[in-house]
Amino acid sequence: MTGTPKKKATEWITKWDTKIAEVKPKVTKAVGSKTVSIVSPFDKGIYIFETPLAAGRNHL
Repeated sequence: MTGTPKKKATEWITKWDTKIAEVKPKVTKAVGSKTVSIVSPFDKGIYIFETPLAAGRNHL
């Protein structure tokens, strides 16, 4: 990406929104209206994301 930080951010958001638009129907088909948990393992333990905005969960 080139340009000002604002332009870079706008480009990143556009790419993110495009990716979500492509993937969301697949996730919705697989998950439906079920409750899901997002768990991320790492070297010393795990992260469990709990708020609707954590780790992109707001797109589910």
